[in-house]
Amino acid sequence: MFGLLADENSLYFKAGETNLADYLSYGSRQFKPMPYHEVPPEVFEDEVLFVKWAERSVVQARQAAAKKASKK
Repeated sequence: MFGLLADENSLYFKAGETNLADYLSYGSRQFKPMPYHEVPPEVFEDEVLFVKWAERSVVQARQAAAKKASKK
């Protein structure tokens, strides 16, 4: 899972080592206690930027899944 829709106006993407700084630079809110941060309006409105952020969140989700699987 790389994202979640909290309500009709709040979209959150998974954040981690490679993309957390981007969210923090926009002052994005975390969906606590999960590692998801709200997609800023500026990103949401820019199709190219939105796709880049989504792709980076997919990478974070895959990395988290791989870490979890290696602990088994």
